[in-house]
Amino acid sequence: MKYYKQILLILFALCAASLLYAQDTYRSLDECMEYAIANSSRVRIREWNIRNQREDLKAAKGSFLPSVNGSVGANANFGRSIDPETNTYSNTSNFSNGYDISGSIPLFQSGALLSNLKLNKLIVSMGLQEKAKTEFETAVTTMQAYADASYYDASLKLAEDKLLQSNHLLQKTIRMEELGIKSAADVAQVSSEVAADEYNVIKQQNLYEQAIFSLKEVMNYPLTDPLLIKTQTVDSIEYAAVDPESLYERARNWTPQTQIYALRLKQAERQIVISRSKLLPSLYLNGGINTRYFENLKSETSVASFGSQLKNNLGEWVGITLNIPLFNGLSRSSTLNKAKNQHRIAREEFEESERALRIEIDKLIHDCEGLRKELMQIQKKIKADELAYEVTVKKYEKGLLSIYDLQVSANNLLQSRINKLQTELNFMMKKRIANYYDGKPLIRK
Repeated sequence: MKYYKQILLILFALCAASLLYAQDTYRSLDECMEYAIANSSRVRIREWNIRNQREDLKAAKGSFLPSVNGSVGANANFGRSIDPETNTYSNTSNFSNGYDISGSIPLFQSGALLSNLKLNKLIVSMGLQEKAKTEFETAVTTMQAYADASYYDASLKLAEDKLLQSNHLLQKTIRMEELGIKSAADVAQVSSEVAADEYNVIKQQNLYEQAIFSLKEVMNYPLTDPLLIKTQTVDSIEYAAVDPESLYERARNWTPQTQIYALRLKQAERQIVISRSKLLPSLYLNGGINTRYFENLKSETSVASFGSQLKNNLGEWVGITLNIPLFNGLSRSSTLNKAKNQHRIAREEFEESERALRIEIDKLIHDCEGLRKELMQIQKKIKADELAYEVTVKKYEKGLLSIYDLQVSANNLLQSRINKLQTELNFMMKKRIANYYDGKPLIRK
């Protein structure tokens, strides 16, 4: 009795562990999209790019601050040199040590510093939008792969149900042959149908496994770990009609697909300002302090101490520098012309992105409405096919119809269910993307 309880406890623990493991590997559509975004190399690359862009922004802010440099030098001279005490040439050896700190601050650069700061802010904003766009693309790709896996998972279940029906029909036909109602040819035809259904089950199983592999690849999921999903279908076929123009106006103001090109257009405008500023003068305020230590290595007189020399030789200076660009091989004017051309390119790309978004939204709304109508019609067809199949089975059992008629009816019902599943999955994806453009999150928390 004692060993019996121990065995039960071990079995219970194994069952609990297997259930927990299954729960850990079970993923819904939203969990798969979250996992794919969190483990996407493209998203991580965008994140590192944003960090670099923020460092550039930090450097642009620092350009308003003074630049300070310090230098220390030591020289040993042998032979004729100037004696700093008598300011005459003498043939001797001496040692000198100099210290210098200088700084410079820009007073006027024709707005280049401010424009560069605004440009870097635009680049950071654009990096965030590019990351959001990459996350959206990753989520949509994962959703498509998940829908494919759900489709083949459900197709496998439908194929298995069809195989069960065919096996059940085969047993009935064999019994009817024994009673003399059906012939051996009928049994052979039903057996052939069973073999075809078995082949279809194997085929759907292979397609499902391939779809799961593709889903793991998209998610960057470990290929050796199990991944369980459930068939994802629509919660409702209701879809409120949306005006394409109003949806487009809402989407164009926030979606990364258009915001990236809008920021690129502003970036090109800022590049023109920066290029023009390089044609104008710039003004700097400069200043610094310096001191030195000197010792005649051959002199017999005592040398002033190091500290006193640094104090006595201390000097300060201040000045203003005006840089006027006169000629640089036409490079500045060429840079300005290229910036203007890039601005024209950015404007064309921005307008093209808006046209593409409008076309995509129009097509999306049209597809949602069309798929909704298809689903309503397919549901009616499935009910009719189910009724027709039930009638066909009864007539077949009474010998009023051939096995061929029964096969046609069963295949029609199976095809209708598959069509319904495929339409549901397409409608689910289109509806989610349409809701995303309307400002709703693509991933449901």
